[in-house]
Amino acid sequence: EIFLLRQLHILWLHSNPIEFDFDGIDRALNLVDLRLDATGLSDVYGVQNAEQLRVLNLNYNQISGSFPTELLGLERLETLSMVDNDMSGNLPSFDKMKGLITLRLGSNRFSGAVPTFVSSRYITHLDLSDNELSGAIPDNLLDEVSLRKPMTIDLSSNKLTGGVPLRFDRFDDLTLYVRDNKITDLPPALCDADNKRWNLRDVTFYGCDGIMCPPGTASYRGRQSDQGSPCQRCS
Repeated sequence: EIFLLRQLHILWLHSNPIEFDFDGIDRALNLVDLRLDATGLSDVYGVQNAEQLRVLNLNYNQISGSFPTELLGLERLETLSMVDNDMSGNLPSFDKMKGLITLRLGSNRFSGAVPTFVSSRYITHLDLSDNELSGAIPDNLLDEVSLRKPMTIDLSSNKLTGGVPLRFDRFDDLTLYVRDNKITDLPPALCDADNKRWNLRDVTFYGCDGIMCPPGTASYRGRQSDQGSPCQRCS
């Protein structure tokens, strides 16, 4: 029984076609890092008993249906990565997971509104890309996080409308991905000298184009990031 190993702190089983069972994981009292990406996992029942976990990687698996509620009880989790599964439906509230620093849920089929994450004070990397999220980007998205820490928000390849919130101007160092949506408005105040560190300093060199290409124009990355990738008018 692997979970009985007293010094089991890290368990990486990624890229192995195994049948993994969370039964007994409550006995792994020191397990803080569990990586089961690309193992064919389809069910996470029992993972809620791994109360000491700080890092959980479930990328590239076969987890389907709504977001697993079992995960919401892992209040000490700092990194949760579930990219490229088959989850769908609305995203839940992550209010109980107050310690989250990194949340990656890209390449699923989540729909509905973007959560506000107003109770998340420590998130510095949020990836909700390549889903089916709709509506406007919330003005109070990540309202409680530190403004001075580098922040990455990836909302690309969804069905979002409206504009980039002016309240994002509070971030000192933001990398923002919003390409492949239906966003039409970018406040000029987000493109000024105060945000020279935004998007890896692309805003310093290319202004608003360094955040997103204007409606009617396009670039491979959805914004200008070098001299060879200008926003060009769609033909």
